[in-house]
Amino acid sequence: MRDQEQTAESLGDADRADGARQEIERIAQHLSAALGLGGKERRSGSASERARVNVQRRIKDALTRIGREDPELARYLSLCVRTGTLGLEPVPSRIAQA
Repeated sequence: MRDQEQTAESLGDADRADGARQEIERIAQHLSAALGLGGKERRSGSASERARVNVQRRIKDALTRIGREDPELARYLSLCVRTGTLGLEPVPSRIAQA
């Protein structure tokens, strides 16, 4: 791209040179987005964190669907089901006795 920019400039083709500069800028922006700040590699979530987030999302979706058919059951389940980093958390005693 830099060669194209220089060639266009040497031929006096300002439009082509400007287009090459814009393309260079777009490429630089894409590369910056792929890398973290200061050129450091961008961190992605660990496999366990991604799995945890996906499980929470699926549970939320299931509760939403249940809520369309039986809002009371969905409310009860939403109070009972708690997720954490190590899996499902125990049902609080105030709900277990209800």
